[in-house]
Amino acid sequence: MAKKDEYIEEAYNELKRLSLDKQKRMEYELRQKAVRDYNT
Repeated sequence: MAKKDEYIEEAYNELKRLSLDKQKRMEYELRQKAVRDYNT
């Protein structure tokens, strides 16, 4: 069940990302990249 919730959360985050305007989407992607870089 935890795995399913992870996928649902990922899909929800992707939907939010797609619904933002271009500038907000770029800011979001940069934040996501920074988080991924930090985690690795």
